[in-house]
Amino acid sequence: MKDGAVTYQCKFLDSETYRKNKEEQRIVFSECGTRSSPDPCHTIFQRFASYFSFEPQSDNCNISIYPMADEIYAFGEYPTIHRIDPVTLKTLRSVNVFKKVNIVHHTSHPHVTHDGTMYNVGLAVGRRPAYSIIEFPETKNSIYEKDVFSNARIVAAVPARWQFHPCYMHSFGITDSYYVIIEQPFSISTLSSITLKLCRKAPFDVLQWYDKESTLIHVVSRETAEVVQTFSSETFFFFHIINQYEEKDHVVLDVCIYKDPDIINALLVSELKNLMSGKSNQLMNPRAVRFVLPLKTETESSENLVKVVGSNAKAWRSSASNYIQVSPEVLSNMYCEMPRIKYPDMLGKKYRYFYGIIMMGSPVQPGGLVKVDTVKKTETVWYEEGISASEPVFIPSNDPKEEDDGVVLSSLLFNKDNEKRVALLILDGKTFTELGRTVFDTPCTIPSTFHGWFCDNK
Repeated sequence: MKDGAVTYQCKFLDSETYRKNKEEQRIVFSECGTRSSPDPCHTIFQRFASYFSFEPQSDNCNISIYPMADEIYAFGEYPTIHRIDPVTLKTLRSVNVFKKVNIVHHTSHPHVTHDGTMYNVGLAVGRRPAYSIIEFPETKNSIYEKDVFSNARIVAAVPARWQFHPCYMHSFGITDSYYVIIEQPFSISTLSSITLKLCRKAPFDVLQWYDKESTLIHVVSRETAEVVQTFSSETFFFFHIINQYEEKDHVVLDVCIYKDPDIINALLVSELKNLMSGKSNQLMNPRAVRFVLPLKTETESSENLVKVVGSNAKAWRSSASNYIQVSPEVLSNMYCEMPRIKYPDMLGKKYRYFYGIIMMGSPVQPGGLVKVDTVKKTETVWYEEGISASEPVFIPSNDPKEEDDGVVLSSLLFNKDNEKRVALLILDGKTFTELGRTVFDTPCTIPSTFHGWFCDNK
């Protein structure tokens, strides 16, 4: 958006995976739900030998976009990320974070603080897997002095509760004083990973759901790098933390939760085909909830340990567990996902509003957009028949007086009769009414998106 005009571009990330797949005209690297096909030129003996060789991970980064210093990077969940040109979308270079710090997996949702420091959580392997918090310090001010990755370091680590089953993690939380790590019982079986190639399986097949196990929430001190308190909740699955903040010796944690990880099954090709033919029965029901985590818990009684006024969340001690038990309160009755706040201003701060997409039964065909007031527990909805909206991004006004002073941006995809049409939607952040849109008819079908970023070039 520049000088009153809007342009649209779309380009494949020029990853090694994309180049080799295109060159070979087949799937060369295994993806999450797709096993690589055997090389037709190999003999049976060469194929057998390849089962015991190292297979590089896919370097596709199709989940999110984040800034580091004045550079823009595309993220996936493997440790390779790609720098892209924000104007031309050209892929400029690749960085393997594994070579900077010892991690084999990281979340696709790092946090960028006001001073430009970036934090992320990655899985470090060793005698016992650990969820390691990585700091990329002062990336705003380091660009002219050194590479933004040169001082990357692990600043804290939480050992996985199961040595051979570390959990899958998509996001984490951060406040002024704490890191928040949610350890869900959706795990990566390291033993199954060893036999992945022998059994001709995709990485998706080594994920295991333990529905009888609790979900743990670890609060880690940023000062000491030690776990301050671990809390235990009834089993839930999650992708996205909405926000987190400190209040009167508590950490308040807002998150979109599911009862199980069936949403991942809905992203398999077979389910997508069923969806397009109208045969899919998948119902996605993520709920926005609030946990209140008391950090001072001297009492031994079973009374509610939550002392935040107006909260219906609960925390209590149980003789059957070594952890403090917690139960959340519901923030919204809408099924919503892809939550965004006024970022980074409200990151780790007490906030009121978040924005998300309404889940209408499918993760690939979301419906409209929703603004949730976490104080009044109310929702304001934008919806239009035949249109799917992408993750909303809030942009504050130049001189905001209130938290929701600004606009919300979203890209719109149209139904199957308009697969080559895309639009930029602009909503008023306060009223959630449409201020305008720009519609493009393009030469090709428009792909759906996960997470985006607003780049202010001023």
